[in-house]
Amino acid sequence: MLFRLKCLRTILRIRWPTRVSNKEIMDRASVSRINDKIRRRRWTWIGHVLFGDKSSDCIVALGWQPEGKRAVGRPKTTWR
Repeated sequence: MLFRLKCLRTILRIRWPTRVSNKEIMDRASVSRINDKIRRRRWTWIGHVLFGDKSSDCIVALGWQPEGKRAVGRPKTTWR
């Protein structure tokens, strides 16, 4: 995020002594946050996967449930 905003500041010719918020820079450049783009693309992808063939690898991976338990002392992380 910092690199992207630094590049936008350079493109918009905003010098370092000028105090301009990151949100204002995003508005001036009329770009959206990267997180929003990634989230939108994920939802598009999941829509294609769910309406696809029921025997595809993606559908099988989405419905997979792990068997067994983790070893003692492992950090509590999710399976997905």
